[in-house]
Amino acid sequence: MSNNNEIKYINKKAVAILRVSRDKHRDGFSHDAQLKYAQEYCANDCNDHKLELVKIFTLRKKSKKSDRGQYRAAMDFISKNKIGNVVFFKTNSESRNATDLEANEQAVKQGKFILHFSYSRKCLHKKSPESDFLARTFSSLMASSFARVLASRIKDGLKAKAETGWYPGSKPPLGYMRQSVIVEAGQSKTRGAIVVPNPETIKLVQREFELRAQGLSLESIKKKITVEGLVMGRKALEYKLGALSKRLKNPFYRGQFMWNGILYKGNHELIIPIHHLEVGKMNGTDSVSDAQPECLEPERIGTRMPINPVNSKKVG
Repeated sequence: MSNNNEIKYINKKAVAILRVSRDKHRDGFSHDAQLKYAQEYCANDCNDHKLELVKIFTLRKKSKKSDRGQYRAAMDFISKNKIGNVVFFKTNSESRNATDLEANEQAVKQGKFILHFSYSRKCLHKKSPESDFLARTFSSLMASSFARVLASRIKDGLKAKAETGWYPGSKPPLGYMRQSVIVEAGQSKTRGAIVVPNPETIKLVQREFELRAQGLSLESIKKKITVEGLVMGRKALEYKLGALSKRLKNPFYRGQFMWNGILYKGNHELIIPIHHLEVGKMNGTDSVSDAQPECLEPERIGTRMPINPVNSKKVG
């Protein structure tokens, strides 16, 4: 990519767009590291000029939809404020969407802004050769292909873990917590975790089921729990009937868990006495909107486990 005096600046205003995955950045570069590169680059860019870094956009990868919305907001700001320089960390972090890549290329060729890549200290401008644009496109599309393959492997790994009887999500229901597996010499495995009772929240959940088994309504359970001090302060304000209803109906407390529409038999330890489960089920007549089992959506944790299927059934 061009790195010479052919560059004709529209202006010296710059915007940095940083992409940060929910998991640790696969390149090993955190948000702070990317920010440092952007700031140092703007102080002395590929053409030994100083750029005025007027705004920094951090795109945090939570979902495809949210990432897309954040990116559009950044590009709209650049267009509205006539920003002449757009700084990305690497070529493969600019965009993995062919439409966006083409739009940015056309904007550069029309002289609307210059694309800068702080890690390689390279840039693309109106007079850059076609080979530079082609190299950028190829790098971005390769990153997109890698991301799709990785997502598929993660999905397979989570399913395999569920088939072994262990909940693959990163946020188990209240009363439980994730714990690393201990191997020889007392060391924990670097990958993979199982679900175990959480000593900090187990009493609250056990008391909820106990009160339900006594025939108390959801409202009465909430009042009792609050009076007994099992939830206090901010937690008391966040203690909602809807969440309580979901817990009482969640199959996780009966030794099963939902994953992608399939009910699996779990290996996790039961924390609710069977008697309370059965009696509470008969008393479960309260009507609360959206009272569906919690923690049904997958959480990407990147764990791959050997397949050892247990009995499971599809739920309609």
